Amino acid sequence: MAELSPETCALPPGTDWSWRPAVLSQALPDPEHVAPASGRRLSDEMALWHDCPDKALTLRQRPQTDGAPFDLLLEVPRFGGSYLSVSFDLPASAMNGLTSAHILRLATVLRSQEGASIYARLNVTHGPNTENILRHVDLTRSDPSGRYLVEFDLAGTDLNQNRLEKIWLDLIVEQPRLESVTLAELVMSRHLRANF
Repeated sequence: MAELSPETCALPPGTDWSWRPAVLSQALPDPEHVAPASGRRLSDEMALWHDCPDKALTLRQRPQTDGAPFDLLLEVPRFGGSYLSVSFDLPASAMNGLTSAHILRLATVLRSQEGASIYARLNVTHGPNTENILRHVDLTRSDPSGRYLVEFDLAGTDLNQNRLEKIWLDLIVEQPRLESVTLAELVMSRHLRANF
């Protein structure tokens, strides 16, 4: 897990928490996973989910020179399933002081073939309930640094900040019939909503 400062990755003003997953920050003991089963944990914080009957996919961590120290290449040349997602468990520090006045922001760099449809879903478990916020990652609109930005505003949720238990992010490939998808960066951050 890597805590970040605003100077390292252009975080929004007022950011009170930020994080990049270890799979993009540190070398994995096993950087390549061939034909992984659904639910396979690639690190303590990341898992791969799919329904491909012949598990025709490969996930590979590679060093890179720009942005995060590593990227993740997901190759799916003969994917025969209907869903594919990667989940990231956010650290407990993401819940410290979290309220419905917060906005969580995803800044990511994704590379894929034209026509890819990717969604990001933030999940927050509090007591017996789980809040889910689903957002489309618009791959036609990036910021000047090439990042795709997605915001999850907690204002519309029934969040019970006294019973927070778990928070995680799903990246979902809607139509996983692509040759490959590369996750070159992923930074989650948190800031309070501006009051006017």
